[in-house]
Amino acid sequence: VGVGEWAPTTPGVAPLGNPNYGSISAGCGYGSAEYQTPVVLFHDRRRWDVVQTYPSSAELCRDKVFLPPWDDAGIANGTCADRTGATGDDCCSCTFSEAEYAMADEWGNGLGQRPWAAGIYRRRSDGREVCVVAGEFPHPLANVTLWDLNGQSTWTSSGSEEPYTIMPYVCTSQYSPDICVPNLEGTSVVFGTDVFARSVAEFCSGGGDLAGGDGDAATSLQERDVIILADTNAGMGDFASSKLLTDPFYSALADSGDLQPYTCCNDTSYDGGMNRYASDRIMVVGKTDSSIKVNDLEGGSVAPGGPLPEDLPLVCHAEQEHAPV
Repeated sequence: VGVGEWAPTTPGVAPLGNPNYGSISAGCGYGSAEYQTPVVLFHDRRRWDVVQTYPSSAELCRDKVFLPPWDDAGIANGTCADRTGATGDDCCSCTFSEAEYAMADEWGNGLGQRPWAAGIYRRRSDGREVCVVAGEFPHPLANVTLWDLNGQSTWTSSGSEEPYTIMPYVCTSQYSPDICVPNLEGTSVVFGTDVFARSVAEFCSGGGDLAGGDGDAATSLQERDVIILADTNAGMGDFASSKLLTDPFYSALADSGDLQPYTCCNDTSYDGGMNRYASDRIMVVGKTDSSIKVNDLEGGSVAPGGPLPEDLPLVCHAEQEHAPV
């Protein structure tokens, strides 16, 4: 399996031009009729059969990669501008709820467009099923009070009605996750993940019956492990992935257990450096007696701004490009 947020494609040609690989695609364009963020989950057809997908439309969301000018039928012409979840007749999928999007705008910290897609796969060699999820979280927000030189809180001196300041980035970097602004449903320390946290649990444990799925997966919640491939927008590598999602479904959420690699981003165009954040993570949720684990993790730099491994460098050398893991 693999995940890509941008990838070259040609209409009518298999993803990356390789017939051995299939894909599940989604786009988040809520609040915008002009711009969307896509996500693509790839699988090796020689080893895995697709049991169910989210979004569920095989015609609109399978074996393609969404790119500008956003003219694919599943996301075209503002299809996703007013919805955060797929209906079965489109490929619209965002991590956040409409209520979260509106509240973040009120705070002046827009959530952007954060997509996710998922698939339940059955391994051909032994019939074992696994649920794989790919996505991107909003930047974590922190609930803090700042003080000016006169000893007054900034919300008082600025005339704000709220006794706090909402700040992006810092709750997974400089401070405890206790100051993170949780999502509205209380299932994650990352604001803007209501739909992701709830829907991944429903999809992966319910036989793929989310958003029009046919529910033909053979195994139950206790028998299917979960792999999450995500740009979490987390800050420091010592922030454990297990702290990100707090719903009981994710109680066994784990990463490699080591310091997470620094992958974000190629910000050299404005002297922002590169690889300052440990954003991109591979996480697993063990649900079986032989639960899946992350034994080895390669890629990224071992410290902020550090060099990348020679065999896993930047590929496109584009602005804001993330290093592979």
